[in-house]
Amino acid sequence: MAQATIYYLDGHQSVGTVAAWKPNSGRIDLTSDVNHSPIPIQWPLIAHVDRPVYASHLGSPHEFQNYIVTLVNGQTISGTMVSAVVTSHGVEVWHASDEAHLVERFVPWQAIRTYRLGHVPLQSGPVEDPPGLAAESADSSQEKDTSPLSLGLLEVGNARQLSDALDRSKTIEQSGFDRTLRKTIGDILVQSGVLDSEQLNTALHRKRTEPTRPIGQVLVDLGFVSEETIQRALAYKLGVPFVRLDEFDVDPKATRFIPATTAARLSVLPLMFHERRLVVALSDPSDTEALNILNFLAGYPVKYVLASRPELTREIDRYYGAAESQEAAEELEMELVETPAAQPNRQAIEKLGREKPVIRFVNSVIRDAIRQNASDIHLSPREDYVQLIYRLNGDMIPIKRFNKGMLAAAVSRIKIIGGMDITERRTPQDGRASVRWDKHDVDLRISVMPTIVGESVVIRILNTRQGLKSVDDLGFTDTDRQKFVDLIHRGQGMLLITGPTGSGKSTTLYAALHELRSKSVNILTVENPVEYHMDGIEQMQVNESAGFTFASALRNMLRHDPDIIMVGEIRDRETGQIAVQSALTGHLVLSTLHTNSAASTVMRMIDMGIEDYLISGTLNGVLAQRLVRRNCPHCIEQEVVDPWVRETLGIGADEVFYKGKGCHACHETGFSGRLAVYELMVLTPELRNMIVSGTAVDALEKQALASGMTPLTGHALGKARNGDISVAEVYRIRLS
Repeated sequence: MAQATIYYLDGHQSVGTVAAWKPNSGRIDLTSDVNHSPIPIQWPLIAHVDRPVYASHLGSPHEFQNYIVTLVNGQTISGTMVSAVVTSHGVEVWHASDEAHLVERFVPWQAIRTYRLGHVPLQSGPVEDPPGLAAESADSSQEKDTSPLSLGLLEVGNARQLSDALDRSKTIEQSGFDRTLRKTIGDILVQSGVLDSEQLNTALHRKRTEPTRPIGQVLVDLGFVSEETIQRALAYKLGVPFVRLDEFDVDPKATRFIPATTAARLSVLPLMFHERRLVVALSDPSDTEALNILNFLAGYPVKYVLASRPELTREIDRYYGAAESQEAAEELEMELVETPAAQPNRQAIEKLGREKPVIRFVNSVIRDAIRQNASDIHLSPREDYVQLIYRLNGDMIPIKRFNKGMLAAAVSRIKIIGGMDITERRTPQDGRASVRWDKHDVDLRISVMPTIVGESVVIRILNTRQGLKSVDDLGFTDTDRQKFVDLIHRGQGMLLITGPTGSGKSTTLYAALHELRSKSVNILTVENPVEYHMDGIEQMQVNESAGFTFASALRNMLRHDPDIIMVGEIRDRETGQIAVQSALTGHLVLSTLHTNSAASTVMRMIDMGIEDYLISGTLNGVLAQRLVRRNCPHCIEQEVVDPWVRETLGIGADEVFYKGKGCHACHETGFSGRLAVYELMVLTPELRNMIVSGTAVDALEKQALASGMTPLTGHALGKARNGDISVAEVYRIRLS
């Protein structure tokens, strides 16, 4: 009887006599050579199985073909082969170690990240037809696999591959050999080599402080794995396919069964029909309510597959968003044809703002902006049309143009939403609203301004789910994180976050509050507006028309027994002096200020009329920060840096940098998200003495650098050297 060796992903092996060898049917049975009992096989963890077979002569070496298989744990299996077959259960090759020895090698799909047989390029799953065995011609670049993990029964990119994967998952359900439901996500990631046990223990320790937070999200927050990696591991655990939506050609017949509003609200995308089942891509399979709704609406049994949340958001907008907003716009345009051109009265305007086409149009615009993680919506009137613009990653991205006649109706609807006077069109107005999105509240801050070509609207989107971060999410180095945490845990004094508008100051403040609220302390905030609501913290909003300003709020807060006070912004001398007095009387004060650098913050406070000795005695530290645009990972390419830019930033002529070229995934901008760069100045005794003696800003900065502060430009340059951002971004936000 022949022997076979099972190699597992975690490194251990099992050797036994072959009792049954049917890998293409998902069955391999081995018995022990010691007691002849069956050897238990852990199918989900198999890397590959080798069985030597007899061969008198295999032919000359030049007839052999090369092959390479990359496993999900990063290891590779390669060599020469005489033939191969791709089946629904895995890849089987006949490995030739020399002209007379042959090994039948089977690699199951769940262990495969990529493979190449002969000249065929690397694949992530079964190909359309069995691969040929022509001579090797693929270059080394084809062997590169940039995905961190390719778990799951199969990573698929088209309808044929998905059908094969669904057939295979049904077979596995019936055979019962692939039981991974008892395994945790952490165990799967460790066994696949993506995570080490020390990282998992760190995540588990942190989860004890936040028991309701899924371990996958904790791992993502710690930066150990990406969100997509968690989704792949979850697909493997549940035994469902993981779909690459950017390559998938969605069946239009499938999308007709789920309305656009439902698809957007539930974050699902119908893909195709398979055996009279509607196949739907989603990112959260634990949402049973969503699955029940889908089954009810579709009228067919629903089979779900997994996809990454960013891809889902993008593709839902691609298949639904454009069509829906265009349909609503066309419907609104048809309604407006019958509207008289004369100036409407209040009743007519209010009626117009409550018409169904207008409501649909405005709702679709807001929904699409939230779905695309836009920070602002602009309805910008032009001479002959209205331009819809979203601010994405700090950039103004034109989305659509609309008929100028739609502006009055859209603005009226937005004013109704924001609680503004719909008849007032000569003066600026501000409003606010709140909408429910993906089980989270999203606040809207609305500004309407009159221009010579019509009213211009800007809606600021404050998405709690997107905006709230922990200190670990801010991108600190280990040393600076320790310094920052020390600053916010001091019993008294003042910590200031500085930078221009839109530099992420509020996000950093809320991250600090998130860290502090677990302590047994009384935290009060005064803001304008309150951007994110946090449990366990008493938050107040400035109301200047009622006389409730930052200064008056601070006076009253001191009688409310606070331990920690957060002031949204120090704008004037009165607010600054009360904040300093609060810090002197045993309170920790957190606030923001508009300054360029950490050192210049001191001069700004002095210019506001705050005495230098009070600043020296209360200021604990200053964090100056900017937001920079992260390179899109889908279209990254080498950046050409001008020699004078290299000279200005002190970059070597041979250093290589990268930038995003622009693709569908990043709206042709080359950027995907933003990250913070900063400089953290901790007040030392030397700096305090220099403040009292009236030292200039340059000397303060020089001393801060000598005390260990990394300059903001240097921190940004480090991000560019890592490939996270472009040199152009560094040059844009440089301080010197």
